[in-house]
Amino acid sequence: MIDFIAAFLNFAAFILSLFALLGDISNIGFFRDIYYSRIDLVTSTNSIINALTGAVGVPNYITVGAFSLCEGMAGKGITYCTPPKLGFDYQLPGLTGDLENLMPSIAHKGITTVQAGLFIPAVCFTFLSLLIALFGHFNRGASLCASFLTFIAFVLTLATFIVEIIANKELKSGVSDLHLSSITVTIGPAVWMTLGAAIALFLATCAYFMACVCGVGRSRRHRNSTEPMREKPRGWFGRRV
Repeated sequence: MIDFIAAFLNFAAFILSLFALLGDISNIGFFRDIYYSRIDLVTSTNSIINALTGAVGVPNYITVGAFSLCEGMAGKGITYCTPPKLGFDYQLPGLTGDLENLMPSIAHKGITTVQAGLFIPAVCFTFLSLLIALFGHFNRGASLCASFLTFIAFVLTLATFIVEIIANKELKSGVSDLHLSSITVTIGPAVWMTLGAAIALFLATCAYFMACVCGVGRSRRHRNSTEPMREKPRGWFGRRV
């Protein structure tokens, strides 16, 4: 039973990690609502102000993903996304591009680090551990290997979450230096999905390890139950010895 719980937690962590990684990659379905940070440039609800800012090429908000940036207008949603690419170096058109250049370098480096050095390997390790557990038929060796891989994925995912928090903090600091009260920065759902994936990976690691420990006795009982009954030798007059 604990094997299936571990596999379920592993699968949940993989889905959360994958969605957080691919969020904001383009204007497709619910992926456009998954991002690391959101920068609200125009917080006014006045339709005239929104129309004027849209006319001069200033969106209402910008969302920051792992591979792209998207800009959107109030009431219209996402209107433009940069082509997905590895490395946080985008060239947005108009005034939005100038605002993007004001983002602190640590935010650029932080998201690039998350992309290449932490989150992508974490997703790969999570998927690999799930395959080993499923195709290894939950035996002791498979559980031990899956436990090791999920622990590595947990460490990488937790480090990813920390980098995301630091990058958001630095982004807020850079925006506050502009002394524009109308611009606000909020943490996106992808950050909390990363935290959820880290928690699920930690629990999956513990569950796989428990399955590995409990699998010794289980495999012994299984071997004893499947071992054919050996008929004891008979002595004189058909008596069993």
